[in-house]
Amino acid sequence: MKKHLLFLLIIFILSGTSQAQSFNYTSEKPCAKYTFTFIPAGITGATEVVWDWGDGNTSTVSSSPYSATHVYIGSGSYQVTMTPNVGSSYNEDILIYDKPNLNIEYTSEGVVCAPDSSITIKITSSFLEHPDMNTSINWGEDATESDVTYNEIINQTEIAHFYTGTSCGNETEIGGTTVNDRFMIIVSASNICTDINEMFFRAVEIKSKPNAGIEFTDTTVHYDETSFTFNKCETGEVTIKNTSYGEDNCLDVEGVLWEIIQNGEVYDECSGCEEEFTPIFNDYGQFQIKLTQSNICGSATYSRNLNIRALPIANFQIMERKYCYPAELTFVNQSESTVIVSAWDFIGDSSNVVIDSSYTDIHIESYTEEGEYNPKLQVWDGYCHNYKDTLLIFEDVCEDLYVPNAFIPTSPNDDLNSFKPKAQKLLEYKLEIYNLQGERLWVSKELTDGYPAEGWDGTYNGNMCQQGTYIWKIYAVIDQGQFGERNWEGQTYKERENKKDKKSTSGTFLLIR
Repeated sequence: MKKHLLFLLIIFILSGTSQAQSFNYTSEKPCAKYTFTFIPAGITGATEVVWDWGDGNTSTVSSSPYSATHVYIGSGSYQVTMTPNVGSSYNEDILIYDKPNLNIEYTSEGVVCAPDSSITIKITSSFLEHPDMNTSINWGEDATESDVTYNEIINQTEIAHFYTGTSCGNETEIGGTTVNDRFMIIVSASNICTDINEMFFRAVEIKSKPNAGIEFTDTTVHYDETSFTFNKCETGEVTIKNTSYGEDNCLDVEGVLWEIIQNGEVYDECSGCEEEFTPIFNDYGQFQIKLTQSNICGSATYSRNLNIRALPIANFQIMERKYCYPAELTFVNQSESTVIVSAWDFIGDSSNVVIDSSYTDIHIESYTEEGEYNPKLQVWDGYCHNYKDTLLIFEDVCEDLYVPNAFIPTSPNDDLNSFKPKAQKLLEYKLEIYNLQGERLWVSKELTDGYPAEGWDGTYNGNMCQQGTYIWKIYAVIDQGQFGERNWEGQTYKERENKKDKKSTSGTFLLIR
């Protein structure tokens, strides 16, 4: 009896020191589609081992050391059970990973409007992803990228991105297919189970408030860089183009409004002129041109300043109005002060053009042949042009006494700063100056070698007379040599429309200051 108990005690001790049943497993990578080798440990006395791989498949091994191999098709957590025909079973959970298999879910509500609202996405996975996974997002706009952590994928964290501009007009080539007016979100991922980046694509439409831009297609409108203002000479219609029309139609523009503002009030407007607007300007002055376009994301306004300018006043005075030759005529530029450049054409055929940077210049031009002349003065104020011309007809040879029709007391030119007739071979002479009220202001009878000796300086009793019209009267006797003498019959005035010439010993002239 004692021997039997001792034998049982020895067996119990020996069995207590034997190795427990378990298994080890190895693989090149802990990934699906790789071969896993399972090696049992602690199996004694068994002649067969059944492996349950936890994926619905089993393997039976009847030879020692009862190891087995298995390939998992997909990732997951699998419970592997080893059951020998002698002893108890052993099981263990193993994790099988796979190359990334991600999905993009949009969590943004409503329309995403750049740059004020963000698009929000979640990156989810239907597989068990290995923690060493490297993931990044290319948002499709200017190669903007951001990294995504493993925890953001496992926890399905929302990831936000603000686009700076609309996807309208964007073009992306994906696998030979062109995607228009969308940004392509590309998720690139790799882990221990793959040596290359797995890529996942989703197209997204990002809207924004519309652009607004205008340009003047009228060639008479010119831009001044110093004042940031467009200028148009003279009133009339102006065509203004919406530069964002056509190219931005995918922005779904819902409203277009043109406004012409003058002095804070609406001068003209149009709410249906999408491509262009042609307002009519009937007034001079500064105008603000405004274009406002709107859609679901908001509105944008663009404006330009337009100055409708009156043409500069071109004017000149011919000091001597002779219709005889040879004649030496004095041209006085009397254009308005805004003129910065003047161009004289004394003949009228552009053969003798004189440029002056002034609006009050004086020129003396000689006409030595009979005929018709069309002197012209062109002026420019930096923006606009204008001109004045007149007709000169020279048919007769000039007489011996000529009376000017204007003078400028302040002129530095001695021929212009006094009112003095031009004459020769005078035997007697009397010049009288009157104002329009009939008051005599000045008289002269002085001759020097048959020429008038003095001229009126535009004063009376030491005071300067005002600018305006005055009256001259002349009595003169002309020496005709062997033909004797004759009384001067007066200044000849050329009448048009087949009327006879008119002579007078009195007339009017201008005093110009």
